[in-house]
Amino acid sequence: MTENIYVNNFDDHSALAGYKVLIIDDDIGLSGSIKMFLEDHDCEVIVCKEGKSGIVKFEEWNPDILIVDLNMPGIDGHSVISFIAKTNPETPIIVISGTGIIKDVVRAIKLGAWEFVTKPIMEFEDLEMSILRSLERASLKKENAEYKTNLEKLVFERTRQLSLTIKELEAAQEKAIQASKVKSEFLTQISHEVRTPLSIIQNYVSLLSTECSRNEFEDYLVTINKAGKRLTRTIEMIVEYSELIAGGYEPKRESFNVSKMINDITARYRDISSVPIKTHFNSSVIVNSDRYAVNQILGNIIDNAVKFTEKGEIIISTEYVSTSGLKVIVADTGIGISDDYMSKIFSPFSQEEQGYTRSFDGNGIGLAMAKKYCEMNNIEIEIKSKKNTGTTVILLLSTIN
Repeated sequence: MTENIYVNNFDDHSALAGYKVLIIDDDIGLSGSIKMFLEDHDCEVIVCKEGKSGIVKFEEWNPDILIVDLNMPGIDGHSVISFIAKTNPETPIIVISGTGIIKDVVRAIKLGAWEFVTKPIMEFEDLEMSILRSLERASLKKENAEYKTNLEKLVFERTRQLSLTIKELEAAQEKAIQASKVKSEFLTQISHEVRTPLSIIQNYVSLLSTECSRNEFEDYLVTINKAGKRLTRTIEMIVEYSELIAGGYEPKRESFNVSKMINDITARYRDISSVPIKTHFNSSVIVNSDRYAVNQILGNIIDNAVKFTEKGEIIISTEYVSTSGLKVIVADTGIGISDDYMSKIFSPFSQEEQGYTRSFDGNGIGLAMAKKYCEMNNIEIEIKSKKNTGTTVILLLSTIN
């Protein structure tokens, strides 16, 4: 059967061409007239005189549309409609009904009929209109069913692809976790292998320094000891940062005195700092966070301030911003940071000056580690800086449990 498009033009016989129509009606005269009319429109038409043979023929022939009378001997039209509507709900059913039996028509519609035409049929164009409307409706239902089926297939395929993608991501994540563990274990092992002989060297350097007091070798021993401490700190920071990345750290919140922590940290730097370190805060400022993480964050920030400030001063202060927040501000008058480098400030192993000719020591892990600890403890960190003017680092910590 060819595809047909509904056209509201009764003179266009091609609109029904090729459709198969089954008529079930015991009125031989009427059914014969309908058959002739439809065949004139190039339809294939079969007529059955009663319900039982009509159902058999329907199952054998599978027509595109069914025209059925309600009042017939044996199996009546209602029974035919009920059976066809249940087994082939996509097939249009048009009822031919005598006048005065509207309740029967309503019943037929409820059972599954699509259209009805009253007897006597004076104008076959009314029947043609009902057939075209039914075929248009059937076409729309078919398109909708196909769209739904295709949509379900598309959803299934996309779901399958997403499932595969999730599995691939999970596998990649697992692989990355394993690689991270291997890297962490490797760094830990290397750390042990390096620190053990380095510790022995430093111990003997310390012993020699005691024995060689005021000796010409004293300056050499001091330099060796300083280099050893620098190497030890570098190894410790690399191992600690790798453990952070690998997820080996779990924050433990508690209330503690951040003022005392800052004073303890600055005490370690006052003798080696080129500039005075000033503090402006109360002796007891309490925050609620991970003590170790905050100590590491402040330690790295203050270490950078001391390292990169050769003139001026370093000022550390606190400022309450609300009932639940405290700012810790570390401001220096050091070399500052260029605008171009600000986007890389938290990148590990990154420094503004590169190569062997750089002016300052360091491994470029300090701020990266501080940023990681901030993220894990919901601490906000902000850096403001101007080249050759200075840098201000602002931390926002919680003061409530």
